[in-house]
Amino acid sequence: MEWDERGDCDAAFHPSSFILQPSASSFILLLRDSFLAAQILAWLVPVLALQNRLPLPRLIRIFEATGKGPPQPDRLYRARRLTDGLLHRLFGGAFCMKRSLILFHFMTKWSVDGRIRFGVARDGHDLKGHAWLEVDGQPWGEDSDVSDFKVVYSYPDDPA
Repeated sequence: MEWDERGDCDAAFHPSSFILQPSASSFILLLRDSFLAAQILAWLVPVLALQNRLPLPRLIRIFEATGKGPPQPDRLYRARRLTDGLLHRLFGGAFCMKRSLILFHFMTKWSVDGRIRFGVARDGHDLKGHAWLEVDGQPWGEDSDVSDFKVVYSYPDDPA
């Protein structure tokens, strides 16, 4: 399965085609994604409890899993779409750290080789931060350009 620059395994999929289906005035979750949604929400609890209390290296190790078997990019793609939908519904925006930690867990669980990155960039006179994932050295699942961000922490470490 090929990855495109946005982290999509199959660009023909649309997020609403298998994650959230409109039903009258509300959204319902497809049954096949219910268990995955429960896992995502379960991992959201430690993110909320610990993201401002632990240093990044320790926090990331909590979310790292040991993957067994061949990589499962199709499952990670579904997790990304579902995570984005759930976090957007819960927080509106600005949830990149929550998203990256949760998806890093699934990335390592499903044996997809990648990195979690944290960076900063100038925004006028201010600094802004961002967290994202990379697969094959490219930003994965990002809707925005991360090239302006200077990486300040990466896990696992970049090869020397």
